[in-house]
Amino acid sequence: MKAYRVLVFPRAAANIDAILEWMSARSPAGAKAWLAAFERATDSLAHDPLRHPLAPESQELELPIRERFFRTRRGHIYRILYIVSVPEVRILGVRGPGQAPVTFDDLEH
Repeated sequence: MKAYRVLVFPRAAANIDAILEWMSARSPAGAKAWLAAFERATDSLAHDPLRHPLAPESQELELPIRERFFRTRRGHIYRILYIVSVPEVRILGVRGPGQAPVTFDDLEH
């Protein structure tokens, strides 16, 4: 399969930093495990990003935003929001459990 280059956009990097900061304050081991799960999920995007569905927000925002779910060891589900623009996968944001759907202002592209 074709390998896509995965880019993490600044807003997504800020989301990741905020999640890791929150987790690190509570469980450094949990933060490391979360980062490993996130990296496995993004690695899979490099090989087959189109296999994941469009995010619910995609229609309202009129952007082909896809979502890739991944779980932590404790079963918490996170979403990676991204756009495929051959030859790149552009990660726009990362959302945690209980976070509201993204708005246009939440994304940087």
